[in-house]
Amino acid sequence: MTEPDDLDLLAAEYVIGSLPAEERIALAARRQREPALDAAIIAWERRLSPLAEFVPGVGAPEGLLPAIEARLDAPTGRDGAADVVILRRQVVRWRRIAAGAIGLAAATVLTFVLRETLLPGFVRPPQPTSFVAMLQKDAASPAFVVSVDIATRMMTIRAVAAEKPAGKSYELWIVNASFAAPKSLGVVREDQKAAASLATYSPDIVTNSTYAVTIEPVGGSPTGLPTGPVVFSGKLVQVD
Repeated sequence: MTEPDDLDLLAAEYVIGSLPAEERIALAARRQREPALDAAIIAWERRLSPLAEFVPGVGAPEGLLPAIEARLDAPTGRDGAADVVILRRQVVRWRRIAAGAIGLAAATVLTFVLRETLLPGFVRPPQPTSFVAMLQKDAASPAFVVSVDIATRMMTIRAVAAEKPAGKSYELWIVNASFAAPKSLGVVREDQKAAASLATYSPDIVTNSTYAVTIEPVGGSPTGLPTGPVVFSGKLVQVD
């Protein structure tokens, strides 16, 4: 009896068309009498059907079919019959090449799908998780260090050489082209280490934004938007 995993692999190969013709015919007959195999084939058809949406249609060049038919139907000269034989061989050869290309693409898809669904021991390569930004006015004036754990999207802000603004507060903002306006990450102190959550933002937003500090009234901007000048800014860079 075929093991369940083997049955599933056969069903996958059947659906993507990578089986030799003889095996495909035999499997098509088997599915008529083996409900488990038929169910596995239907499951793979449903699983892979969305991929068809990404395959653009390709039409034959205009006039190609009439030209082929004309050469087949009206050979000329003493070697006309030989020309037809050669042309038919070329058609067969191109069909085989096309089938091979389709098979290669199907094998690539199968490798990806099997890796994701059937190989429990597969381990994804580790993704970068730690990023850091130096918020500064210029290269010689670092003020705050921002570090982010992208897995938890927790940010830590630590003062380096920021001086207390007289009668004002520092406020940290995240700036991204997809935002209509900068978004506040809270008031930061020049003498404290603080934390902020970036959980409402996607990892792509977090790692591709600019982080800026403005001088605002005590307690932060009263409008929810920056009202004072940007005094420090920087972007995250990967550190592992």
